[in-house]
Formats: sequence, structure tokens, C-alpha cells
Amino acid sequence: MSEPKTRSEAINAKCRDCIYDPMSSGTWREQVACCISANCALHAFRPMPRNVTDAASLAKLRATIEQRNRNR
Repeated sequence: MSEPKTRSEAINAKCRDCIYDPMSSGTWREQVACCISANCALHAFRPMPRNVTDAASLAKLRATIEQRNRNR
């Protein structure tokens, strides 16, 4: 990946580098949205999929990814 040019690109790159596992279910944004590392300075700024707008939709996404990973 090329050097990030904006703050948003830098946050996306760091989050993707930190948590994304291509062997796990979900896109990198879905996996980053499910991050539970609340002590991370970027946690509140992590990229979220467009369909995750509240705590209920985040919980549903986490459950979906966990179910996909169990079915592998």
C-alpha cells in the first residue's frame, strides 16, 4: 500500500494492519468494526461499514462474523 495522504487513510491503514485477517470471515472494515480493543487510541475513529450505524447493528455484525468463522 502507498503512503497515506490523509488522516483518514492513515487510520484505515493502521486499523487494517492491526486486526485484518484475510483467512477470517468478513471484509477488513467488518473485522475492524468488531475490534474490542477499547484501550487503542484509534478505537473511536476506526472505519465502520456503512450499514453499522448503532450498537445493535454492530452486535449483529459481530454475531454474523462469529457464525461464519464457526462454519468454516
